Amino acid sequence: MVPNTPLVFKRMCQNFGPDLGEFVSSWEDLSLLALHNLEISEARSLAPFIEDLLSGRYSDEDLKEFWWTMPVTTVFDSGNEVRRLLQQIREALTQPPYAEKR
Repeated sequence: MVPNTPLVFKRMCQNFGPDLGEFVSSWEDLSLLALHNLEISEARSLAPFIEDLLSGRYSDEDLKEFWWTMPVTTVFDSGNEVRRLLQQIREALTQPPYAEKR
């Protein structure tokens, strides 16, 4: 099981409500909704945790069980869907306004 979930990740999860389909039509939209109420620094702080979740240490079943422990009402029936969402959030964090300025 996934240990020590950051509070900011749990806050992000609260953006996933039961009427999600009314607001998003793509995985990209879903990732932007996930991050919309976080300060940029908070969103950036998620990157190491998301990288760990995507590191290959966790099976699809682990990720599904992890998701179901979060404060969400949006259900993903497979760990692969959770993995896809996390990959999309990771990608969003590499784009402005979340990407570090060089």
